Amino acid sequence: MKPFFQRLTSLGNRPENTDKEKQQHMFLILMGVFMSGGGLVWGGITSYFGLYAASLIPFGYTFFTFWNLWLFSGTKNFGLVGFIQVSMSLLLPFFLQWALGGLIASGGVMIWSLMALVGSFTFQNFRQSLGWLIGFVALVVFSGVMDDAFHFLSYHPTPEVSVLLFTINIALVSAMVLGLMIYQLWELDQSAKRLEEGSKVMHQSEKKLETANLQLIRLIGEVKRMGQKINEASHQISNSADHLSGQATNQAASLEETSATLTLLAGQTNENASHAQNASRMALDVTDKVESGARLMDNVISHMNMLTESSNQISEIIQAIDDISFQTNLLALNAAVEAGRAGVHGRGFAVVAAEVRALAEKSTQAAKDTTRLLENSLTEIEQSSLLAKKMADFLGDIRQTVGVAAGKVQEISLAVSDQANGLNQIKSAIRQVESITSQTSATAEENAAVARELESQIHGLNQLLGRVNSSVFAQSGSSPGALMAVAVSHSTPRNPERRIQP
Repeated sequence: MKPFFQRLTSLGNRPENTDKEKQQHMFLILMGVFMSGGGLVWGGITSYFGLYAASLIPFGYTFFTFWNLWLFSGTKNFGLVGFIQVSMSLLLPFFLQWALGGLIASGGVMIWSLMALVGSFTFQNFRQSLGWLIGFVALVVFSGVMDDAFHFLSYHPTPEVSVLLFTINIALVSAMVLGLMIYQLWELDQSAKRLEEGSKVMHQSEKKLETANLQLIRLIGEVKRMGQKINEASHQISNSADHLSGQATNQAASLEETSATLTLLAGQTNENASHAQNASRMALDVTDKVESGARLMDNVISHMNMLTESSNQISEIIQAIDDISFQTNLLALNAAVEAGRAGVHGRGFAVVAAEVRALAEKSTQAAKDTTRLLENSLTEIEQSSLLAKKMADFLGDIRQTVGVAAGKVQEISLAVSDQANGLNQIKSAIRQVESITSQTSATAEENAAVARELESQIHGLNQLLGRVNSSVFAQSGSSPGALMAVAVSHSTPRNPERRIQP
């Protein structure tokens, strides 16, 4: 039952509504529910007497009241719903009284309209309530003037019934007014309790506020001390940043000089590498030429050997000629002997034999001379062949030495190229280090500027804390000396003072 009552009395509430607005909403809902109960009673009474047309008024009031509450639950429009509810509560009782035949026949049912005035004075302002009051008075005057005109509609109740109806109307309206008054008194009592609790909370809050003031003063003192330490630290950071910036600038200059030196060294190394490559190519050319000379020398030696063989063959031929000359000389001698024996007849033959012998002796002498010359030539050819072999061996040694030198020159060329590449890499690395050093220098300058700005901000913070401290003293009921004494007695430094070395 209680959850249903809570849901019913909170139909049109919003989260932003105040407690007073929620009470007005609850009063409107309760008034509508109570008067709907009265409408059901009057609907039953009129139906009992067969006044079915008149019964539509109280039943209609009950229907439209619940429709209005449904509208209130959906729209949350308290002004519109309150206007509709007060209008129905003011007008419909008069309409029912006129439909029943006037004041006596209805038992003064217009008294229910007083609930509209009670509601308007409860949840509307005085100006709006004054309008409803004027309307009520006008309806009462109109009903009193026109009461006789409505007698023709009367169902002519007996005096006992009229008295009963008066009693029912007065009792129900009084019960509703009493219930609403009891509700208002209960709300006033709850408000008084809430005020008392609020007073206790305020008293506790004052104590907590005083404690918070002491803690705030102690906190301000600690913040001041920390601000001083941060100020000193920021000053040291600023000095360290300036020192670091100077060192970074000097290092950047040194790196720039080193980079220039490395650039010059890299250029010389590249030039040496080019010379080494040229020397390597020349060494390869010399090697090729030495190999060509060695091949030519081998051909010379081969031709010398062939010449030696030819000389030997010539010597053999000359020896054969010498033998032939010797045999010819013997034959010529024998022919001369035979011619001498022949006498006169052999004299011509003896001349021929003498000529042949002279020719054989010349041939022998020429063969001897040729043999001597061939022997000399063979000796010189053998010596030349030995010299050619020595030259071939020497060229072979030269070729081997030149090959080794070419290999060394090639190795030197590769080493110089590697050195050039290494120097280029070192140059690139130094450029990167130079860029990083420049960035470090710029960062150090920015850090120095930030440290100076931090020092200025801390100075402003100390001034602000001083003003806050004075404001706390002014708002607290104690003297500044007493509060400071309490704050100092509770505050102790938490961290030892630390120095930042540049």
